Amino acid sequence: MCFVFVCDQDERILGRQPAPGACPYCGGAVQAMDVEKRWTFCFLPLYFNTKRKHYCSRCSRRLIQILPPPSRCILLATSGVDGGELDDDGDKI
Repeated sequence: MCFVFVCDQDERILGRQPAPGACPYCGGAVQAMDVEKRWTFCFLPLYFNTKRKHYCSRCSRRLIQILPPPSRCILLATSGVDGGELDDDGDKI
């Protein structure tokens, strides 16, 4: 009885380019790489995806991009404490 692997996963680097910032571990330059991932079953493609991954060029660590926290909205009062309307300068009308 012979068992053959029929599933396969391939990753291919499409391109590299320098990215802004520095590695938080060693201070090296950051590179952004576009990586294409394919999963096949019996030579039929099942899944295809392209992602951008960030790596350090000095220590080769995979870096994740942390998004800044969303800015808080500052709501300005449009009416005074006693319910009176305010103009653009904040004076009571």
